[in-house]
Amino acid sequence: MTNRIFRYISQLIFFSASVLFAACSSTLTATPAPTTISALTLTPLPTATQLTTLTLLPSATSLPTSTPTKTNTPTVTATRTSTPTSTKTATATATATTTPKPTIAGLQGVTYPDNQLLGAATQLYSKTMGLDANTVAAEISYQQFKDKNGSPFVAAVTPDGTPLLIYDAEKGWREATRGELGTKKGMLVGIQASGWKALQDKRYQAALISDANHLQLDDMCLWSVFEPTQGKINYTEWNKYLFSITLAREKQKTLSAGCGLIWGYPDYVPTWLKNSGYSQEQLLSIAEQHIEKFLTPVKNDVNRTTVVNEALPHLLGIPNFWIDTNYIDADTLLQRAFRKARQIAPNAELSLRDYSLEFAGYPRADEFFDLIKRLNEQERVTNGRNLIDVAEFQLPLFNPALIGKDPAMNPDNFVDPGTRRQMMDKLRDNIRRFKAIGVNVYITELLLPIENLPGTLKQKLALQASMRISIESAPKKELALVFGDRVRVTT
Repeated sequence: MTNRIFRYISQLIFFSASVLFAACSSTLTATPAPTTISALTLTPLPTATQLTTLTLLPSATSLPTSTPTKTNTPTVTATRTSTPTSTKTATATATATTTPKPTIAGLQGVTYPDNQLLGAATQLYSKTMGLDANTVAAEISYQQFKDKNGSPFVAAVTPDGTPLLIYDAEKGWREATRGELGTKKGMLVGIQASGWKALQDKRYQAALISDANHLQLDDMCLWSVFEPTQGKINYTEWNKYLFSITLAREKQKTLSAGCGLIWGYPDYVPTWLKNSGYSQEQLLSIAEQHIEKFLTPVKNDVNRTTVVNEALPHLLGIPNFWIDTNYIDADTLLQRAFRKARQIAPNAELSLRDYSLEFAGYPRADEFFDLIKRLNEQERVTNGRNLIDVAEFQLPLFNPALIGKDPAMNPDNFVDPGTRRQMMDKLRDNIRRFKAIGVNVYITELLLPIENLPGTLKQKLALQASMRISIESAPKKELALVFGDRVRVTT
């Protein structure tokens, strides 16, 4: 079971890297990427919607027909330059001449990657995807791109468009992780770590955390975990959270405190608070105190924090502790919570998160937009700046619990390429209207479960990959994207 889990995670990572790479490309790659996934055809996006941040340069070179070992291995020859004589000053010396690595045709100054590095990447990819390693190696091409700053970089790309290695003048050849590709594009590629074991297990660290450039920490943001007894912080869990921050900083990741400091979902409200009988004003004051206690020790470490999660009515009828149970006005709750967070962590981005609001034209999406727009307009009059910096879309597509509750979550909207394109246009329209009022958009829980989709595993992964291409191809100026690959470890 464990091996199957890791195999699936590895397949997910490779597919994610390939679709992120495709989203980075403003034109088709020089070497066509044939569809090898059964009968499922992936329809490319219209040119008008494709990313313009990176420009494909007119150079792509196939791997030479000679074996990599023979091509890349330098040879060393030693020649005797003098012979010993009886003269005291005579010496015998040997000089070594190293044959330079061959450069890739059409890519001036770029040498082929080290055989061991390329071989390891090719073997891992081939084993994960069930392909023949020799066939994959023989068909790798080298393609040159420009990053967000206009600097060139080169990628070693498989026939299906998956980048295995990338090269730039600063760092040389290295693994083409999603984090590396996201940095090149100027996009946050994040991991939402739910489950402390995911941070403890070095295999998960290697497979997931090191594969991203952003880490979103959730568990310790839950008030019920942080302060299970009134006035007593759970330092056992808090120290793990601080370790996670240290880990993220060591790996040079940006960091967010996710899931919501204030969340009205009953399971995540401390029992002592639910049973307190406090007045509305007392509850608001306690909420402010909680935000201060949590953010003060980490205010210089987190780049973003989700201040409130799910302030809109719950589609499954679950009562919000603050708004439904205690009848606190939603605007008042948000104003008090965000102002306190701004006071404690003035340099962090402050976010409001919710779900089933990602596609323009649906009532819940309009309600969420109007809420943020209204509160920010009021705050600019009062304090001269927005109250809410970021709108966080959970985007839990294919979620069985929401099918029938949210018409946008119907899988039929996404299986057919035509309707899928229409839905993605609605997503982009929604993102653009937030950007027009000065609010960034993060996708924080991009959950695309494949269990209930039709087809084989490869067909399901292909549909998932196509969805990611559609979502990730939003222009950078309109979308700051965070993947929400959630890791849950139960064994």
